[in-house]
Amino acid sequence: LHLQEWGNAGPGFGVGFQWSPPQPVERSARKRQAEARLQEVRQEIFEREWQLATEVRAACALLRELQEQGRLLEGAVTRRQRIIELVHKRIQLGASTRLDLNLVSLALTQVERERDDVEAQRVVAVRALQALVGAPDATVALQASPADQDAPATPPDGRALEDQALAARPALRAAKARYLQREQAVRREYAQRLPWFQLSAAPRYRFNPSSNKYDHDLYLGVEVTLPIFNWNTGGIRVAEAERREEREKMVALLSHLRRDIGMAQARLEVHRAALVRFRERVLPALAEHERLLEVTMRGGQVDLVTLLTAEDVVLRHRRAYAALLLQHRTAWLALERAVGARVFAPGR
Repeated sequence: LHLQEWGNAGPGFGVGFQWSPPQPVERSARKRQAEARLQEVRQEIFEREWQLATEVRAACALLRELQEQGRLLEGAVTRRQRIIELVHKRIQLGASTRLDLNLVSLALTQVERERDDVEAQRVVAVRALQALVGAPDATVALQASPADQDAPATPPDGRALEDQALAARPALRAAKARYLQREQAVRREYAQRLPWFQLSAAPRYRFNPSSNKYDHDLYLGVEVTLPIFNWNTGGIRVAEAERREEREKMVALLSHLRRDIGMAQARLEVHRAALVRFRERVLPALAEHERLLEVTMRGGQVDLVTLLTAEDVVLRHRRAYAALLLQHRTAWLALERAVGARVFAPGR
């Protein structure tokens, strides 16, 4: 105090504390905003975990389909090797020519190339699955085909799936938590318009020898703010605009959810109808065709062009069926990813 008198007996000193207690509304809003932020982060973690689980299941479905494709191609290689042996015998008997042998050898080379391509895809799929599970050196061993591939079923109706998604989807809960944060931010901005007090010196001690009467004094002051000209209109408008923006994001998320569920249902219905038709009409015909080809090969009297054409037809349909199973499984996984939980067909 009185620094201009430094060096004389006049200067003194003072020590004080200042504290502004938090407003009850603002403190409550900050606390709820922090809780909503914590809930948002948790739900985002749950959402990512569910997405990762769905990606792992999709990778397993792809790997299972590639293994089935490899099994089919390996069987085709074995059958064409048998045809080559049959042609060798027919050449010895004078019933076939070198041209027939060359034709069968080319057909075998083509199937072997397709088998090698599928094997390369399988190796890549295994590496991708190992990367997803975080174990680069883990041994991948898949179980048998899931039941929903053995008996394709119709999923629940769209309204039931939407209700399940509203209760289970972590992304929706995270969006709700973000909206609650904006709501509490609006409360905080409105709280700035309320009068509040501040302890400007609680307490303040001062020593001043230049005072003739009180060289030691203790001072306590209270300040009260009255926001007459500042109603915090700008901060309130910004907070309300951010709240409206978050609400529109929630509406958009719900719209996308309904869209994803509808698209997945449509894909499931198409693939389910194709699977039913394949199992009722195509698979029995393929089984009969394979039986007749086996009988013909054992007899040794066969037209090679017809035999190879029939082999290609059977192999193509078998591979198409394996690809259709993958498409059906992928559509089901897309539905479960949109819902946020496992979806079970009625009666299963």
